[in-house]
Amino acid sequence: KDVLLKSTMNNIDEMIVTIDEGGLITSFNRAAERAFGYAVDAIIGQNVATLMPEPNRSAHDLYLDTYHRTGAAKIIGKTGRVLDARRADGTQFSVELFVTEMRVGAHRHFIGAMRDISARLAHEAAIIEATEQANAANHAKSLFLANMSHELRTPLNAIIGFSDVINQELFGPVGNPNYREYIRDIHNSGAHLLQVINDVLDIAKVNSGKMTLYEDVVDMRGVIDASLRLVQDRAHAGGLVINTRIDPAAPHLRADEGRLRQILLNALTNAVKFTEPGGQITVETAVAEGGDFLLRVIDTGIGIAPEDMRAVLEPFGQVDSSFTRNQQGTGLGIPLTKKLIELHGGRLMIESTKGIGTRISASFPASRIVRLGNHLTENVAAA
Repeated sequence: KDVLLKSTMNNIDEMIVTIDEGGLITSFNRAAERAFGYAVDAIIGQNVATLMPEPNRSAHDLYLDTYHRTGAAKIIGKTGRVLDARRADGTQFSVELFVTEMRVGAHRHFIGAMRDISARLAHEAAIIEATEQANAANHAKSLFLANMSHELRTPLNAIIGFSDVINQELFGPVGNPNYREYIRDIHNSGAHLLQVINDVLDIAKVNSGKMTLYEDVVDMRGVIDASLRLVQDRAHAGGLVINTRIDPAAPHLRADEGRLRQILLNALTNAVKFTEPGGQITVETAVAEGGDFLLRVIDTGIGIAPEDMRAVLEPFGQVDSSFTRNQQGTGLGIPLTKKLIELHGGRLMIESTKGIGTRISASFPASRIVRLGNHLTENVAAA
């Protein structure tokens, strides 16, 4: 039996060390020999403190004496403790230690089982360091985008303002018709660039945790009507029909009204942009079975292939196709919409079939509903 036990102890990966009541080593398996660098004949009879670095090395006998007198255990019987161990050459490594007590007759013996966890701890430390570096880089990126956006908005506002003054000929006629056309192009390009910068600034704010919601009770019917007015001209120019299926007593939400308009306008703009002439766009509201409020924008546009869905949800991500390359945009609209919905405690859902169309749903928690109407009506209007 002793031979079998010794063979078993020498063929397991854990380091096994036993000591007597006085803290002297009574057995030392081969895994312990390899890890600590001591031959079994040289270590047997030595104080187990030999395997410890300071300060535990000097304090171990006191710990053991206190346990004998009071029964107060520091390590014995405790779930795996992470400690530093000391090799024969003086170098240190980290171990996870389990100590149990065994009585043989009137005598106590202590069994220590250890495993080297240096590699695991180094890996965990590397992950923590990489995460901290990534967070720092992300913060620096967000700060740069925020500062850049602020710097660009001032001259852009001047360009847009002065071009608008010239376009309206407030101080007299421009004269040459070509100049008026150029001024309109300058104004429209400046407005588009300002919107891009505002989106970049919003993304930076959300990523840095600095986006603040200014919540109030919001009339969803008013939000929907205002957003539809803003896209109506472009939809009409593209030969599109906008349908609405809205509760006449549409619920009020406790939310940030400006951000709700931004959410809906981003979804509508995306639908108008990627729906070909003759197509349809539908805005509808619904209440899910669980009570959440749903705001949907449904189009009959080009749709999104399953493999492209991830790119659509990433900032600056765009689907590579001849149709999308002809459209203006940075790929910020949908990712920003997703983040704004999540700030309200909701979630964005996108269902799409390539060549058939897309349904974008913004789901808001039932707790945000202030008032809910009872009847749905359908209003179809050509935009």
